[in-house]
Amino acid sequence: GGSEGRAGKGGVLVAAAAAVCLRVLLLLSESVREAVSSRVEVSTPVSAFIRIREGAFLWEQGASPYVGDSLHRPPFVLFFFYPLVAAGDTVCAFALASLDALVAVVLYRVASEYIRSEEARPSCSLRGKLAKYGVEDAERWRVPEGDSMAGEGGDGGGGSSGKDAEWLPDTVALAYLWNPYTILSCVGASTIALDHLAVSLSLLAALTNRPSLSICTLSFASYCSPYNFLLLPAVALILQREGGGGRPAMRIWVTVWSFMATTLLLLLASRIAIGSWDFLGAVYGFVFLVPDLAPNVGLFWYFFMEIFDHFKSFFLFIFQYHIAVYPIPLALRLSHRPVFLAICLLAINAIFKSYPSVGDSGLCLSLGPLLHRQLAGMTHMFYLFQVLLFVSVLSPVFWHLWIVTGSGNANFFYALTVVFAAAQVLLLSESMLAVFRYDRLVRRKAAEGLREGKLAAKEK
Repeated sequence: GGSEGRAGKGGVLVAAAAAVCLRVLLLLSESVREAVSSRVEVSTPVSAFIRIREGAFLWEQGASPYVGDSLHRPPFVLFFFYPLVAAGDTVCAFALASLDALVAVVLYRVASEYIRSEEARPSCSLRGKLAKYGVEDAERWRVPEGDSMAGEGGDGGGGSSGKDAEWLPDTVALAYLWNPYTILSCVGASTIALDHLAVSLSLLAALTNRPSLSICTLSFASYCSPYNFLLLPAVALILQREGGGGRPAMRIWVTVWSFMATTLLLLLASRIAIGSWDFLGAVYGFVFLVPDLAPNVGLFWYFFMEIFDHFKSFFLFIFQYHIAVYPIPLALRLSHRPVFLAICLLAINAIFKSYPSVGDSGLCLSLGPLLHRQLAGMTHMFYLFQVLLFVSVLSPVFWHLWIVTGSGNANFFYALTVVFAAAQVLLLSESMLAVFRYDRLVRRKAAEGLREGKLAAKEK
């Protein structure tokens, strides 16, 4: 058993190292790097590394990096990537690949902590209730029959699931490293990996009950991309659950106010570092007002290209407000599953933000294995992933027909972006339905177990 475990870990490390090496080799190939970085599915006006280069050049010349329409990332993101601007291609390749590897390590830890969390052990508190009525085999009522989460060596109360602990963290890390979308983002020198790192660190800190670190990293993630504030309800619920004790409502409000204060401090520090408030309009105004209608995998660009100007303000409000509608209702419905709530909000972020890329979808897809038991009930998963595959393959083809040969038009490409968004929406809806069905089955088994326990108590 021990030798098999070591051999398995060795295979995982080899697979992870191969994924990192693949990134480095592709980044060192100038033709590949330029071809991928020029793809609108991978690089956006917000995430493209070339925008960091332009901002760094202006900064070196003594001008504001936010002059004109070059840089749309906040100052501390510019400072983070600034050393890579002057570095050679080799250093840059290793740095970007290492950043993705660091995200994978954090996701490995997120999966490990998730297994130990209460969310991964549905109705585990039922065991104590059944024991109260003298039911000795109460463990079998924790989850639906044939789906024991305890696994071999599970303790049924607070320990990690034995079988899940062996493979789930490795699977999540490799799902990120070998996800085609994250590979393309890295090879295209997208800066979105920094957002992934901040979000992953926030989830890890929340699962390990480190509220200060979780709030700071979530604030930084929202500072990098304002749509990440959608994750605040999920992080607050995780912290409230992992912290235990005290008044839940008070803990949640403390998390919210601490997040707001930390974000304001980051903005103030940016003002001091850059010497002006120019970055507010160039970063957040750019994201919310959507002045650049360059094609991407999102839903904004074509709609606002076709709409009359006097309607633009109204529909901008509708599109942006629409994204903000989801967090609170979903938090109320999924308060017992805050990690799944975080995955859902990441998916909504990837679908409906103004300048999305395939890298946004890569992160939430990589977290899917965390709920492998619940998502096993999805009925159309295979077909939806086939749609994502077909769209990913056809996207450059339709782009070539539109831009290069001129035998198509914008409708060709936009139709694919609509299908891409629809597939992700259906995938999200299917996953939520599967989780709800699983929870109903658990509650039904719990009710049966309690009835059996009460009957056994009466017979005694």
